[in-house]
Amino acid sequence: NPTPSEQEVMQRTYLRFLKEFEGEPNRARQVLSIGESRRDVSISVPQHAAMTMIASILLNLDGLICKE
Repeated sequence: NPTPSEQEVMQRTYLRFLKEFEGEPNRARQVLSIGESRRDVSISVPQHAAMTMIASILLNLDGLICKE
């Protein structure tokens, strides 16, 4: 489980991505255009793109930890 400080870092990172994608909706759509699955339309495009970036960070981190 993540520590409170790790959760805080992820929350801040999510909010930073969200602000970025709210200001650049075309970039958010570009992030979500990659892959085979359809996007969840119940989530706003900027929120979905920000969550996608957080998921990518966590998956890459897991890969790094597993290599060590």
